[in-house]
Amino acid sequence: MGLRFADLAALSIPDRLVFRSYLANREAIKAAMVGTQLLGVCFAMLVRLLPLLLLLYAVGTVDGLAERVIRKFCGGRKSASLYHRAKYPQLAVLGLGLGGVALVVWPWPC
Repeated sequence: MGLRFADLAALSIPDRLVFRSYLANREAIKAAMVGTQLLGVCFAMLVRLLPLLLLLYAVGTVDGLAERVIRKFCGGRKSASLYHRAKYPQLAVLGLGLGGVALVVWPWPC
C-alpha cells in the first residue's frame, strides 16, 4: 500500500480515502509491522529449538526408564530418597524453563 501511494500517480476516490487514513496512522502501521516481524522471528527461533527439546525429553525418558529397571532389580537407591532430593529444585527448574520460553517468545524491542 505504501509503495502504491509513493508512486504519485493519480488515485481513485476510494484510494484517496485509504490514503488519508494511511497517512494519519502510518506510524502505528509501521510499529505493527515491526512488532509482527519481531514476533515471527521469536516464534521461528522457538520452532528451531523444538528438535533439541524433543531430543532432551527423549534422553531424559530413556534415562529414567533405565534407572527404574536398575532399581527394580535392587541395583540402585530407593525412589523415596530420590523423590525427597528432587522435590526441592523442581520449582526452580520449572521457573527457569518457563522464563526461558518467555524470553524467546515475548516481543522485546531490539
